[in-house]
Amino acid sequence: MPKPKKERLDLRKLSIHELGELFPEGGIPKFPQDDLKPWQTVRVHFKDEEGMKSFSDLVGQEITPITKMIWYPKAAIGSVVTKRVRELLAESLKERPSGEVGA
Repeated sequence: MPKPKKERLDLRKLSIHELGELFPEGGIPKFPQDDLKPWQTVRVHFKDEEGMKSFSDLVGQEITPITKMIWYPKAAIGSVVTKRVRELLAESLKERPSGEVGA
C-alpha cells in the first residue's frame, strides 16, 4: 500500500498577516534551544603519543592525532537541526484557532 502524500503548505497563498503569525520576530520560526555550551573548556597538551594514549585510556574515550575536542563525561552529540521548517509550520498551523490557511 503506498504511503499517503504529506500535505504541503504553499506559503505563496498566505496573507502577510498569516506569514507574520508563522514567522514572528523577523521571519524565523520559534523552537526550543537548549544551552549546549560547555561549563568549562580546558586545553590539554601532550608531550608525545604515549601521553595522548594514556589520557585517552584515563577518560575512556578514543583520542587520535586529529581529535579536536571531546566531552567529559562522554556526551551523545546530536544534529544541530532537529526539526525541519515544514514540521514547525505544521505545528504553528495546528495552534491557530480557525485551523484555516489563506482565507
